[in-house]
Amino acid sequence: MVSPKVLVVETASTARDALVALLRDADLEVTVLAEGGNPAGHTVALVSVDQNDATAIRRLVALHQPPEIIALIEYGAATDALMALRAGASDYVIKPIRADELLVVIAKAIERHALQREVLRLRELLTHVKHPI
Repeated sequence: MVSPKVLVVETASTARDALVALLRDADLEVTVLAEGGNPAGHTVALVSVDQNDATAIRRLVALHQPPEIIALIEYGAATDALMALRAGASDYVIKPIRADELLVVIAKAIERHALQREVLRLRELLTHVKHPI
Protein backbone atom coordinates (compact mmCIF):
# COMPACT_ATOMS: atom_id res chain seq x y z
CA MET A 1 0.00 0.00 0.00
CA VAL A 2 1.18 3.50 -0.82
CA SER A 3 1.87 5.75 2.14
CA PRO A 4 -0.86 8.40 2.58
CA LYS A 5 0.16 11.85 1.41
CA VAL A 6 -1.37 14.89 3.11
CA LEU A 7 -1.53 18.26 1.40
CA VAL A 8 -1.70 21.34 3.64
CA VAL A 9 -3.28 24.51 2.23
CA GLU A 10 -2.98 27.05 5.03
CA THR A 11 -1.98 30.68 4.54
CA ALA A 12 -1.15 31.52 8.16
CA SER A 13 2.47 30.45 8.64
CA THR A 14 2.18 29.72 12.37
CA ALA A 15 -0.85 27.46 11.88
CA ARG A 16 0.74 25.85 8.83
CA ASP A 17 3.98 25.06 10.69
CA ALA A 18 2.06 23.58 13.62
CA LEU A 19 -0.03 21.40 11.29
CA VAL A 20 3.03 20.15 9.43
CA ALA A 21 4.80 19.27 12.70
CA LEU A 22 1.73 17.44 14.02
CA LEU A 23 1.28 15.43 10.82
CA ARG A 24 4.95 14.52 10.54
CA ASP A 25 4.93 13.41 14.19
CA ALA A 26 2.06 11.10 13.19
CA ASP A 27 4.30 9.61 10.45
CA LEU A 28 2.35 11.11 7.59
CA GLU A 29 3.99 12.37 4.42
CA VAL A 30 3.22 16.09 4.22
CA THR A 31 3.35 18.60 1.38
CA VAL A 32 2.61 22.30 1.77
CA LEU A 33 0.93 23.80 -1.26
CA ALA A 34 3.02 26.79 -2.17
CA GLU A 35 2.41 29.19 -5.01
CA GLY A 36 2.55 27.13 -8.20
CA GLY A 37 2.80 23.78 -6.34
CA ASN A 38 1.24 20.59 -7.65
CA PRO A 39 -1.71 19.30 -5.59
CA ALA A 40 -2.09 16.05 -7.58
CA GLY A 41 -1.44 12.65 -6.04
CA HIS A 42 -2.43 13.37 -2.45
CA THR A 43 -4.71 11.20 -0.33
CA VAL A 44 -5.99 13.98 1.94
CA ALA A 45 -5.97 17.77 1.71
CA LEU A 46 -6.33 20.04 4.74
CA VAL A 47 -7.67 23.34 3.44
CA SER A 48 -8.08 26.45 5.51
CA VAL A 49 -11.35 28.17 4.63
CA ASP A 50 -11.53 31.84 5.48
CA GLN A 51 -14.09 34.55 4.80
CA ASN A 52 -16.48 32.61 2.61
CA ASP A 53 -13.82 31.56 0.10
CA ALA A 54 -13.84 27.93 -1.05
CA THR A 55 -11.74 28.48 -4.19
CA ALA A 56 -8.99 26.07 -3.09
CA ILE A 57 -11.56 23.35 -2.40
CA ARG A 58 -13.14 23.77 -5.82
CA ARG A 59 -9.73 23.54 -7.50
CA LEU A 60 -8.92 20.33 -5.63
CA VAL A 61 -12.31 18.79 -6.44
CA ALA A 62 -11.64 19.46 -10.14
CA LEU A 63 -8.52 17.26 -10.15
CA HIS A 64 -8.67 13.94 -12.06
CA GLN A 65 -8.30 11.99 -8.79
CA PRO A 66 -9.11 14.49 -6.03
CA PRO A 67 -8.00 13.91 -2.47
CA GLU A 68 -10.38 13.67 0.44
CA ILE A 69 -10.75 17.30 1.50
CA ILE A 70 -10.96 18.35 5.12
CA ALA A 71 -11.83 22.01 5.60
CA LEU A 72 -10.26 23.89 8.51
CA ILE A 73 -12.91 26.31 9.78
CA GLU A 74 -12.65 29.20 12.22
CA TYR A 75 -14.64 28.77 15.43
CA GLY A 76 -18.13 30.23 15.04
CA ALA A 77 -18.07 30.22 11.22
CA ALA A 78 -20.89 27.74 10.57
CA THR A 79 -21.60 29.29 7.17
CA ASP A 80 -17.99 28.58 6.14
CA ALA A 81 -18.41 24.93 7.13
CA LEU A 82 -21.57 24.60 5.07
CA MET A 83 -19.95 26.39 2.12
CA ALA A 84 -16.91 24.07 2.31
CA LEU A 85 -19.10 20.96 2.31
CA ARG A 86 -21.11 22.27 -0.64
CA ALA A 87 -17.87 23.01 -2.52
CA GLY A 88 -16.74 19.40 -2.11
CA ALA A 89 -15.07 18.98 1.29
CA SER A 90 -15.88 15.61 2.83
CA ASP A 91 -15.45 16.82 6.40
CA TYR A 92 -14.33 19.78 8.48
CA VAL A 93 -12.49 20.53 11.70
CA ILE A 94 -13.04 23.63 13.82
CA LYS A 95 -10.06 25.83 14.76
CA PRO A 96 -8.34 25.87 17.18
CA ILE A 97 -7.52 22.35 16.07
CA ARG A 98 -7.29 19.55 18.62
CA ALA A 99 -4.62 17.09 17.52
CA ASP A 100 -6.55 13.97 18.53
CA GLU A 101 -9.67 15.08 16.68
CA LEU A 102 -7.76 16.00 13.53
CA LEU A 103 -5.90 12.69 13.42
CA VAL A 104 -9.18 10.73 13.73
CA VAL A 105 -10.75 12.76 10.92
CA ILE A 106 -7.66 12.22 8.75
CA ALA A 107 -7.69 8.45 9.44
CA LYS A 108 -11.32 8.26 8.33
CA ALA A 109 -10.54 10.30 5.21
CA ILE A 110 -7.65 7.98 4.32
CA GLU A 111 -9.99 5.00 4.70
CA ARG A 112 -12.66 6.65 2.50
CA HIS A 113 -10.05 7.45 -0.14
CA ALA A 114 -8.81 3.85 -0.19
CA LEU A 115 -12.37 2.53 -0.52
CA GLN A 116 -13.11 4.91 -3.39
CA ARG A 117 -9.96 3.81 -5.23
CA GLU A 118 -10.93 0.16 -4.71
CA VAL A 119 -14.40 0.80 -6.15
CA LEU A 120 -12.83 2.47 -9.21
CA ARG A 121 -10.42 -0.45 -9.64
CA LEU A 122 -13.24 -2.99 -9.44
CA ARG A 123 -15.40 -1.04 -11.89
CA GLU A 124 -12.48 -0.99 -14.31
CA LEU A 125 -12.12 -4.78 -13.96
CA LEU A 126 -15.83 -5.25 -14.63
CA THR A 127 -15.62 -3.34 -17.88
CA HIS A 128 -13.13 -5.92 -19.15
CA VAL A 129 -15.01 -9.03 -17.99
CA LYS A 130 -16.90 -10.87 -20.70
CA HIS A 131 -20.12 -12.56 -19.77
CA PRO A 132 -19.82 -16.37 -19.94
CA ILE A 133 -23.30 -16.73 -21.48
